[in-house]
Amino acid sequence: MRDITAREHRQLRQPVVFLPDEILEIRVKCPNCARVLTPDWLAKRPPMGTVQATDGTMLRRISAYVRCQCGADVPLKMPQIKERGAFHLFGDEAYRISARGHEIVTYVLVGTNPKNLQRNLDDFLALKKNLLPDRDPQSWRLHMLELWRKQDRSKSALFSEIAMPAVVQFVDSLFRFVSQEDRSIQIFAFPAIFGLSADAEMRKKNLKEMKRSVYANFLFSVFRKVCGSGLRPLITFEADEGKPIAPHWARDAFFGVQSNLLYGWITGGVYVPPLEYRLPLQEPMLELADFAAYVISRACDFRIARKPLDLDDQKLGSVFYNAFYPNGDLYDGHAKGFPFNELYP
Repeated sequence: MRDITAREHRQLRQPVVFLPDEILEIRVKCPNCARVLTPDWLAKRPPMGTVQATDGTMLRRISAYVRCQCGADVPLKMPQIKERGAFHLFGDEAYRISARGHEIVTYVLVGTNPKNLQRNLDDFLALKKNLLPDRDPQSWRLHMLELWRKQDRSKSALFSEIAMPAVVQFVDSLFRFVSQEDRSIQIFAFPAIFGLSADAEMRKKNLKEMKRSVYANFLFSVFRKVCGSGLRPLITFEADEGKPIAPHWARDAFFGVQSNLLYGWITGGVYVPPLEYRLPLQEPMLELADFAAYVISRACDFRIARKPLDLDDQKLGSVFYNAFYPNGDLYDGHAKGFPFNELYP
């Protein structure tokens, strides 16, 4: 992902809508006029994160300034979190239209620490080998949309000969795999559910805006959790259209979330490298994100329809969830199974 120019930055929107509770009481006092000021955390600013210089030096922001009504710039000391390692995150998106007229956009990141990355990769490839013993597990891609339903599986050149009991056994092995605590796998997810517009053009516009908002606020929430733990997030998404580059809108979202005071506060000086986009088969761990995104998206669909789940998202283990409440507020929690009833009573 290439850097952004000053001109491009001026055209960016600041997309973050989330104010965590821990910053709501922060105030600064103007030494010039003695006013007590509440920082405007989400006002657009130049990028507030740590910058890596060309020689590799990390340039941290020690303080920022809050403009007082009297014209003075009041210093605000920024948190300095000690960086103690890295955390790999692999992402994917799922999209579906529910039978009851809702669009469901789901972003997922599946994370693991560097210590367990190779072990988790090797064991995941072994599970794939169990499903298709005669094929190199790195030569084919797990795509749940092709595997789970019989009518889709019958059209797949890869999965058409696999019977449902074998599919269920494989999926159950994946549930056990991602939920085992000793693997240090952590799933982050943001399912967004919104009404389906009858107007085709409006629907297209709404979907575009929703995807960008979900993606940006999801990244921001993940940065808050991972950087807050002193870990550098190393994020990889699957590339679209055969090119290992970030889509223009995703690049804008990545730099947009950095363009506010709150970003500098929640990352605490921990460096967030540009996101990577890789082609299918270049990174098998992306397939676990496809699996989790499909399970969560399908579970939301079934809950909307009040149908029994055929893929229980509780089996993913404890997941960090974000979602929009119907009033537009942001849910931020940790649960086994998406808390659908809490969000949409």
